[in-house]
Amino acid sequence: MVFQTDCSDVVKMVSKPEEWPAFSTLFDEVDRCKRRFTSFNIMHIPRTNNTKADKLARTLNEIYAEEEDYDRLRESIDLHDSFDQIGLAQKIEKHSAYIYKKAGRWKQSIALSKKDMYKDCMETASQSGDHDLAEQLLVYFIEQFIREYSGKVDELIKDKLEARKEVKAKEQKEKDVMSQQVLLNLHRSIQVTEGNS
Repeated sequence: MVFQTDCSDVVKMVSKPEEWPAFSTLFDEVDRCKRRFTSFNIMHIPRTNNTKADKLARTLNEIYAEEEDYDRLRESIDLHDSFDQIGLAQKIEKHSAYIYKKAGRWKQSIALSKKDMYKDCMETASQSGDHDLAEQLLVYFIEQFIREYSGKVDELIKDKLEARKEVKAKEQKEKDVMSQQVLLNLHRSIQVTEGNS
């Protein structure tokens, strides 16, 4: 009997208290197998030499990307370093900024992050330690902020102007109605006066 597991999964189970029940179940299974089989061996295969685990990590990353399960993809990327990071980044450009950051490709990461991942972008600039890169990012954010919010201010002003026009139109309509009533009352009073004379 040969027992194989991904050591990073085991480390994860031991590291997080909420995973201890799963680890306990795994440990019980190993112990049960150890007693049941006469030939039982547990070997630790270093991650760098474990091509099966690497293939599993690559396959999992592709599955997570196809299913758009980006939380699990990030977790997998954090746990498994030995895969073609740049190849995966090119396949899933939508979330490749994070992978470029993990590979130390700061400029590519920031270029992709600028599109819509401001948090990743700021973290990447911080981790890069490159002052010029951080400054370029700040200028980009300011330009985007000005562009975005000047459009919103224009919309607000337009809405306020339209609301004012509506109020003025309503006030004018009320004045017109009142003027018509005054004229009507005046006309009636003139008719009454003429009828009495």
